[in-house]
Amino acid sequence: MKIQKRNFTRKEFIKTSSLGAIATGILAGSPLRAIADPGKNAGAGQIAGHEGTTGSGELAKSMLGKTGIEMTRLGVGAPRIQEPNVLKYALDSGVTFIDTGRIYANGKNEIMVGEVVKGRRKDLVIQSKLKINEKAIEGKLNSEATSAKIRDIFNKSLDESLAALQTDYIDVMLFHDGSTNELLYHETVLESFTKAKKEGKIRAFGYSVHYNLIERIKQHNENPFYDVVMYSFNPHGRYKNSQRDYTWDQETLMVELEKAANSGTGIVAMKTCLGGPWCCEGDEEKTYPGSVKWVLQKPYIHTSAVAMASFQQLDEHLAVHKN
Repeated sequence: MKIQKRNFTRKEFIKTSSLGAIATGILAGSPLRAIADPGKNAGAGQIAGHEGTTGSGELAKSMLGKTGIEMTRLGVGAPRIQEPNVLKYALDSGVTFIDTGRIYANGKNEIMVGEVVKGRRKDLVIQSKLKINEKAIEGKLNSEATSAKIRDIFNKSLDESLAALQTDYIDVMLFHDGSTNELLYHETVLESFTKAKKEGKIRAFGYSVHYNLIERIKQHNENPFYDVVMYSFNPHGRYKNSQRDYTWDQETLMVELEKAANSGTGIVAMKTCLGGPWCCEGDEEKTYPGSVKWVLQKPYIHTSAVAMASFQQLDEHLAVHKN
């Protein structure tokens, strides 16, 4: 398990990855671009002049551990989506799991998701994230002042997410990036999640991890407080982006994820394409949908947050995953 840092230029990143279109989209503008009337009278495959090519098959679904939440195994990572019509097309095509977060585009990504899901909220599963930065917490972790500050940050972020998403509840709320954050298991954080769930503001809670995967999943399996965990996972056992080249012990991670799933934890996969394309048995060539296919062939992976930022990328993934 190691982290190898390399400084990629924007040009190199876009050139070397078919996800370059996504990277370009992130830099191109606000997620609120073209938000007026995201094709409300259009059906699947008839949005903004796009004609779908995915056929009429169904996407496989599964239960998210013991949460009682059912969603499609192919989910969409909304943070990379710039055009609301792309998200609408994903939902019209049968995708029911949406991943977003308070930190993406300074909260504007949640606003975009909230606009798109209006009128169909009950049919969808929304996962969002809140961030509690250790740098924002002054003083000793076990002080009353620190607990009060954590509580304020947590409640403010949750209320802002609910307002932005235009919903009374969030299906899954995650502690964003608990890779090294000591606050992940802070008593006040755990109490805040428990209270929010009891009040009906969230249905399930968990955390996401970008690195230190083995350490965190073993810690979770020893103390399975969280309902859901979101881990980097792909067939290459690594992910690369403009900031990090990170590898992990693939065999150990698979064993621990399966152990967590068997105990009732909901497992969400991310970074599914950032290791590169993959060719599954029976496929003719390496593709990014092939990488996601490999991930979802694992029964202990319940769903995925796949960055599909264009109609073309959606069609490619949907064609592979529709039965």
